[in-house]
Amino acid sequence: AVIAAAGITAVAVGVVGWSTRSSWLDDLGRRADLTGRSELWSVSLDWAWRRPFHGHGYLAAWTDPRFLADVEAARGAALSSAHNAFVDLFLGAGLVGLGLFAVLVAALYRRTALAAVTARHPIDVLPLAVLVFVVVENLTETLLVGNQLTVALLGALLAVPTRRTVG
Repeated sequence: AVIAAAGITAVAVGVVGWSTRSSWLDDLGRRADLTGRSELWSVSLDWAWRRPFHGHGYLAAWTDPRFLADVEAARGAALSSAHNAFVDLFLGAGLVGLGLFAVLVAALYRRTALAAVTARHPIDVLPLAVLVFVVVENLTETLLVGNQLTVALLGALLAVPTRRTVG
């Protein structure tokens, strides 16, 4: 129950933070468009909804001249990724791929959070910290889709042994 409540709270804080970003980012002297990322995400999401179930294929939209023209019109420059792994997953793999990834993240969260809550050693919190780092980092970068270190970190979390008491 604690793990579920913490996860739901983290998602709720993220949603509220995103929804109110204009007010608090301005106070911090930062741009609410996240240096042009929000325009880029809008174009990517628009294109993703054109093929919502199966997507456009692995990074395929980023080689389509029409898509790149839309990105350049909205952003002022053609880029090579959405700078958000979740948006790129939706664009490339559709709702099916994004949903499967969400299931993976939820399963990893459950496993690593349970290990952290029942930890007897501080090092047992490390897998949860790695998962949080990977998820948060991929909100503003596309490292999950194109960076093998991030994929390796997620794979390593799957392989982390779970300590069980024998009684």
